[in-house]
Amino acid sequence: MLRTAYATLCNLGAELDAKIRKQANQHRAEKRLITKPRDGPVVVFNFIVLVDDPSWFRTTSNMGALLGLTPRRH
Repeated sequence: MLRTAYATLCNLGAELDAKIRKQANQHRAEKRLITKPRDGPVVVFNFIVLVDDPSWFRTTSNMGALLGLTPRRH
């Protein structure tokens, strides 16, 4: 029973990954960001959804603070 559940989850994960990769090939910004090593389509897609419009940030430090990568800007 546990093996069946594991196999089902693996198959669903593979299907979702394929859909995200297909979507990544259609999005201009995602195509550019995915060229960085270690950043797969899921990471890049989440970044695009979270940041939305990079022009909102005056500096990269402000964007990093939003993502929790740097201390909060005061």
